[in-house]
Amino acid sequence: MKILATVGAFALGLLSEDVVWIFSNLIGKPIEEEAMGCLCSGIFALLLLLLLERLKVFTKRASIPASGCWNLILLFLGSVFLAEIVTERIESYEWTMISLELICMINLGTYHIYHKVVENYEERIEKAEILQENRMYLKQLEILQQSRQNIRILRHDLKNHLQLISSYLEKGEYEKAADYIESMEELQSVKGEYVKTGNVAVDSILNYKLEVIEKQTGCKPQLQIDIPCESMISEADLNIVLGNLLDNAGEALQKSDEKHLDIRLKYERGILYLSIYNSFDGVVYKSSNSKFKTRKRDDVKHGYGLQSVERVVKKYSGIMRITHDEQLFCVDLYFYV
Repeated sequence: MKILATVGAFALGLLSEDVVWIFSNLIGKPIEEEAMGCLCSGIFALLLLLLLERLKVFTKRASIPASGCWNLILLFLGSVFLAEIVTERIESYEWTMISLELICMINLGTYHIYHKVVENYEERIEKAEILQENRMYLKQLEILQQSRQNIRILRHDLKNHLQLISSYLEKGEYEKAADYIESMEELQSVKGEYVKTGNVAVDSILNYKLEVIEKQTGCKPQLQIDIPCESMISEADLNIVLGNLLDNAGEALQKSDEKHLDIRLKYERGILYLSIYNSFDGVVYKSSNSKFKTRKRDDVKHGYGLQSVERVVKKYSGIMRITHDEQLFCVDLYFYV
């Protein structure tokens, strides 16, 4: 790997020198100064390296924003323009070299700052995800504790309940007995528990997200969950998929007059199927390549939810299908697990 990196660095340096030399001849201003040629090719090589690194790093979360690319290109062109002025206006060789070195240092410093800003932003995203996961598991722990408390109370009063049901049955009041049994089932229910599959990851994510959605929109979701207790995909991937899709569904429901949310999760014969259908206001934004775009103003920090989901689906060689009409937005996912 070290040998390949060294050879690649030399090859990139040669390529950048050739590109700069060819470009300068094409525009009719061949570079005669060695210092100017070295500076231009060096900055161009740094720019290429930075763009290659950004593309590799951002494959984890998102593509590099267009504004960032244009800023780097403007920095490169501006540096070349300043270097041209310096080499033509300053006669002293020493001051020319100092000026060119300062321009090169400015480029290096700017690239370094940009790199650190990106790293800091990714760390903030990771911390936010960890915090949300902690809240999900805390919510699930509260549900389990409340469920156990309800079971203790029911067990404590079980003798009295059975005596009353027995008296209803002896008198032939079967409807009253049935109603009373139904009321006992309600006593066991726990507020905020939408699903109880035994899969801790699925239960934690759904119970947490659906409670937030119901509080914000008043929508009571329709659920059809049929999965085993064991996780079929990693909890991190499951959190990315369910978290992003439910966040999008919640935002869409807030803008919609109709409040409908249908969630289906089923596992059968090595295939995990997930569908989330929600009502929305019929407004969708798409980019030039037909990708769905965020409706938020800050599209640099937002709008990566579906891209993250799509990457997870590809990881499991799955299928992602998105359809919509004027009232319903539908996402269907198939994971081959």
